[in-house]
Amino acid sequence: MDEDMSTGAQGAEPPPSAEQRRESGMAERMSKAKEASQRSRIDNARRRAPKASVLRYAAVVLFAVASLGMIVYFTGTSSAHESAVRSNLSEIKELEKALAESEANAKNVPDSEQLRPAFSAAAAKAEDLSALQNRMAGLNFEVRDRSGVLAEYGGMVDEAKKFFTTGTLSGGAFLPHGQWYQPHEPGKNEKGQAAWIRVSGKDWGWQAIPTKTVDSAGNITAIWEARFIGGENDGMLLAWVAGKYDPQRGEFFDMKRGRTVEGNDRLGATTSPPEGSSEKTLVPAPNEKELIDSASRRTPSTGTSTTTPQSTPTSTPTGGPTAAPPGTDTQDPGMADPGLNGAN
Repeated sequence: MDEDMSTGAQGAEPPPSAEQRRESGMAERMSKAKEASQRSRIDNARRRAPKASVLRYAAVVLFAVASLGMIVYFTGTSSAHESAVRSNLSEIKELEKALAESEANAKNVPDSEQLRPAFSAAAAKAEDLSALQNRMAGLNFEVRDRSGVLAEYGGMVDEAKKFFTTGTLSGGAFLPHGQWYQPHEPGKNEKGQAAWIRVSGKDWGWQAIPTKTVDSAGNITAIWEARFIGGENDGMLLAWVAGKYDPQRGEFFDMKRGRTVEGNDRLGATTSPPEGSSEKTLVPAPNEKELIDSASRRTPSTGTSTTTPQSTPTSTPTGGPTAAPPGTDTQDPGMADPGLNGAN
């Protein structure tokens, strides 16, 4: 009996102590807190999911747009580069062609010894032509009957034609087979009218200026200058003419003329008198075309046509800049002559 009671008392569990109950309660509270935290994270994730999806979508769209922009940029840049390359290659080919032509032309230019006879011939013909111009300047047109002087002038015009190529006589800037320039001053004409009358050929004249300039085709530059001779205006430049001499043909071509302000003021092409004149109006002087046509009607011409095309003078307007010849302080861009010798 006693043994049975003793055995039953040892098999029953003792009641939990206060310490055990506290630990058990703490564990339960921690489990519940952990479960609540997990539940809160899940709820927060569910709330953030739509917003995150929108941000991800926006990021994808921005990346796609940026990628497309880069593709377009590099495509366009490549196209522009290729276009620039093609343009540069074309320009390089043109420059190479021009260089080859220049080198070929340079080989064809004779040396100084070969050109010596050509320079001498050009200088001699330039002197002959200036002498002919000075003869034209010496004619007196201030007479009532001009038939004699016009006949003489017509003969000089025909003589002058022999110095030029045929194409040079067909007009252009001026008529090189006529009188190149004639200064005038106020006076009385053959009718007693106040008019621009010709300055005497003794007071001015043309001079050929020798040069040593030759182009790639072997043509020699020729220059003439018209200046006052003596008096207070001695040496004053009035006009200039430049052209080229073809040694093979022995003729001049590409003739160009210019006038200084002083030369233009004395052209006599206007009815306005010069400053200080007592006259209110002046009869204009005839131009070279009118003189040539008048002379041609009175003298049979041995040249080409009996009438000449209308000339368009290249004079500098009164008050404008001085049209100076090569070798002076102010040069015409198209007529600059770095090889000018004895220009003054």
